[in-house]
Amino acid sequence: MTPLQAYTQKIHEKTLQPDPYQEMAMQYFQQIYASLLSTKKWITLKKKKPCKGLYLWGEVGRGKTQLMDLFYEHL
Repeated sequence: MTPLQAYTQKIHEKTLQPDPYQEMAMQYFQQIYASLLSTKKWITLKKKKPCKGLYLWGEVGRGKTQLMDLFYEHL
């Protein structure tokens, strides 16, 4: 299961409330997830550009740590 799928599942289970900013962040996490998995191969034919990171900022209680944990769990 990917981080975005896990986030969507939590929304459907009503564990999380829908939040457009969290969903946008999870879409970026999904891109990073895909990029990291594609560069896991030991032998690559082409040099790929390194994966850029993601900087999360916002008010206390917006779910930044929860989203990071969800990403980490599914990576």
